[in-house]
Amino acid sequence: MNKEKSAPKYIAACEAAGLMTRDAMASSVLITCIAIGVSLFHLYTSAFGALLAHKQRLVHLTVEMVLAFLIFSFQKNKDESKIRFQNWTLAMVPVFIIIYVFWNYESLIWRVGNPTSMDVLIGSIYLVLVLEATRRAVGSPLVIIAVIFLAYTFLGPYIPGIFGHRGIKIPRLADHMFMSTEGIFSIPLGVSASYIFIFVLFGSFLEITKGGEFFLDLALSIAGRRIGGPAKTAVLSSALMGTISGSSIANTVATGTFTIPLMIKSGYQKHFAGAVEAAASTGGQIMPPVMGAAAFIMIEYTRIPYTRIMLSAMLPAIIYFFGVYVSVHLEAKRVGLKGIAKEDLPVLYRVLRNRGYLLLPVLLMIWLLVRGQTPMKAGAYAIAFSVIIGLIMPKNRITFLGILSALRKGAMNMVPVALACATAGVIAGSISLTGIGLKIAGFIEVISAGNLFVALALTMVACLILGMGLPTVATYIVLVTIIAPALTNLGVPLLAAHLFVFYFGVVADITPPVALAAYAGAGIAGANQFKTGVTATGIAAAGFLVPYVFVYSPDLLLSAHNGIFNGLISAMPVFITTLIGVVMLGGAITGFLISHCKWYEKIILMMGALSLIKPGLITDIIGLLCLISVIIMQ
Repeated sequence: MNKEKSAPKYIAACEAAGLMTRDAMASSVLITCIAIGVSLFHLYTSAFGALLAHKQRLVHLTVEMVLAFLIFSFQKNKDESKIRFQNWTLAMVPVFIIIYVFWNYESLIWRVGNPTSMDVLIGSIYLVLVLEATRRAVGSPLVIIAVIFLAYTFLGPYIPGIFGHRGIKIPRLADHMFMSTEGIFSIPLGVSASYIFIFVLFGSFLEITKGGEFFLDLALSIAGRRIGGPAKTAVLSSALMGTISGSSIANTVATGTFTIPLMIKSGYQKHFAGAVEAAASTGGQIMPPVMGAAAFIMIEYTRIPYTRIMLSAMLPAIIYFFGVYVSVHLEAKRVGLKGIAKEDLPVLYRVLRNRGYLLLPVLLMIWLLVRGQTPMKAGAYAIAFSVIIGLIMPKNRITFLGILSALRKGAMNMVPVALACATAGVIAGSISLTGIGLKIAGFIEVISAGNLFVALALTMVACLILGMGLPTVATYIVLVTIIAPALTNLGVPLLAAHLFVFYFGVVADITPPVALAAYAGAGIAGANQFKTGVTATGIAAAGFLVPYVFVYSPDLLLSAHNGIFNGLISAMPVFITTLIGVVMLGGAITGFLISHCKWYEKIILMMGALSLIKPGLITDIIGLLCLISVIIMQ
């Protein structure tokens, strides 16, 4: 008892900062040191130049794999407060492998394509460790898919028809997956080791400086007093958090902890409150400037600058959040909910006056990206600026332990991302080895008979099915590898094809039966998970329609070659008609427009919404006539 009372003050401080726990002090110190070390490594390489591609990715993945084995037990229901012997063993093996690679790096490079028995053994062990670490940190579905693709590399000679191939031997597979940059260390992991880590770390530093609380108060001050104010606050705060988070589940938990109870208290049903937050938070992955991890991978696959991808995603993201906002507003009108009392809300000018400086790191990052800096350097400079602001400003001043906590949290948040990217690389490597990607692309073209809408519908279904069990980044990588070529062959512009796959990989997070963001919202709300997922899908209906709009009308992606202003002018007709269509869609789903909708009014609104969302003068006239008729009837 006396010993417990006389514990050093720094232990309590570390506990408060989230750096360690008393139950596992030694292991926590080790994990903290490893996490802080890898964060500093990435900050240094972002500012002063990365290592050779294979080395950079190997260090990144190995350290994240070590953290995964130290954090996650073999079975998730086991006590994880103590690190077991087998976890220590598994964590040490990749360390020995990275030492072997660095020690023999030059000779290994010369042996690519002609590996020794030791190379094959090392590569095989590392591949198995990646899959096991992914199973622990991400879940079994992604690993099962990877194993199926690996099995396909061996079973090709026994598969009849166009999907058969001559088969891949273990030495060639190990060489391809481990010693080249076409398997584990391919583009997905390369992006994780450069862009994604820095932006995740940036989000951790903004959280330490209370950026999330600032965005929430800013949203409250803007929308809190309006009809359905708490829900509209959830939409705005999630959109703002999405500019720095890029994770639907993290966004749901971060803002939903406050907004969901507030919505329930104001009169929203529990499942609707959880669904609003899930739908809005999921949109964070498509909200520039950060967007989701898959957006960074898109840079490498398309060779399109990140600034162009950000600009292209801007109008679709606005339409998505406008759709969620409209659904919330119409539901509040239907139920008869009011806003929050003025005296219970923060004042906008005071929020901006007292904490508006928290926007400066985000604005700096955007400015650097627009000026042509790499995402790595822009993120590193933004992190440095956020630290400076946190040290000199009297409000929410950060401490040294706070900085260490941000470094630790950034690395820990990257564990599932890095491993998902590595395992997605295994899948992509299997596809490139066997050539199945081109075969599937041709198969889709045959099934669709050259009909673009059928091909898009097949792609959407594939995204939603894969997205049920996979992270967005893995869904994007798999499908963009095997399906995007089919879409581009049918005339879809490259960026539109990639964004189409990306969008449906994102909304899979709220699509039942496995809707992870909706489950997180339901958990906070204490609501039925499936009902919350179904409701979230309806609220985010715009997210299911917008990708079709920008495929059929690429002007929405500001794809004009005569500058941004001309691009906006060209996009305005489609943008405005789509917004009107989204309003009609929200009325059809919620059953309310000016007043409660009768069944036939819902049908008219739905038909009009689909007509407006499909580009074309005749369809626009039909849609507007449907809207006018319902307004007259009501």
